[in-house]
Amino acid sequence: MIFLLNGAIQSGKTTALGQFCRRAGCDGLLSPLIEGRRFFRRIRNGETRAMETTGPGIHIGRFCFDPAAFAWANQQIEEAWLCNPEWLVIDEIGPLELNGQGLRPAMDYLLSQAEANKNLIFVVRRGLEQAVIELLNGRAYRIIEKNELENL
Repeated sequence: MIFLLNGAIQSGKTTALGQFCRRAGCDGLLSPLIEGRRFFRRIRNGETRAMETTGPGIHIGRFCFDPAAFAWANQQIEEAWLCNPEWLVIDEIGPLELNGQGLRPAMDYLLSQAEANKNLIFVVRRGLEQAVIELLNGRAYRIIEKNELENL
């Protein structure tokens, strides 16, 4: 089943998901804010990579993202899938992914591999739900809020 964890920007989705992951069999990536900067953190081992860069990168709004960090993140998600976790997490599917960049390769990989008995959680900020649903191409999904994680 695919779960779309939905909420406003900076509303605590990543924090709530991190708490869920500590008690559930999760792997994949969280995107915490550390000292004002976005990072990727692999759930299984805590390894992190800075998502943002001050050098050349991919510009979306006021942010500049490091393509090497996204390459690493996509690889980590594919590796996580092969570890067969109960829950696989991508935090988050946003404007970059909707434009075919960022974590979109990993998302497409998961959707091509997904089985009915696998649980995927994609974090989606409020306002982008419909665009992400269209990427699911008819697959079953459920939109949840952060307070619903405790019931999964």
